[in-house]
Amino acid sequence: DVKILAQTNAVLEQRHWAMSLEALACKSSIYQNLGPAAGSLGNYNEESIKVSYLYTALMSVVESGSTDCGGAHPNNHFDPFVLDLLKGGYMDFTRLLKGAKYGDYKLEYSEQFMRFLSKAGRKYSNDDKECTELLPQYMALMFDKPDKMSFVISGIGHAMGVCLGSGVSVPFKEL
Repeated sequence: DVKILAQTNAVLEQRHWAMSLEALACKSSIYQNLGPAAGSLGNYNEESIKVSYLYTALMSVVESGSTDCGGAHPNNHFDPFVLDLLKGGYMDFTRLLKGAKYGDYKLEYSEQFMRFLSKAGRKYSNDDKECTELLPQYMALMFDKPDKMSFVISGIGHAMGVCLGSGVSVPFKEL
């Protein structure tokens, strides 16, 4: 569908330009400070942008890297997002997960789903237990395997950055 294609490309272009503006802000910082990252692209040119899963109904993308425009800590990140290729725009996960709703700042999950995820974490996760215990608070959703949905750590602070991207991949048939 041409309209959906245009909406999808608009989202991707918007994300690209936002990242480019951040890189240019780092570049222009040479006029304000003399720190080690001043005047550089802040490692935005090293950013990894990967389509982790593509299907006729959805596209899952991960932006990850370690950008640094100066300051005490770099921005180590693992930011997945899913695009709905049937309706256009970002995937509305409330359509996929029973009891999920959008809160003030993020997707909120039902108690029943969180119990399910806890059990799934014990069954399917190969990652550090300390990391998977952080899933409820720092969880992002993505697809990276043909028959599984992944619940991964994203948006966590610098000190626990080692957990970025770790999580649980649950087979569709169990969801």
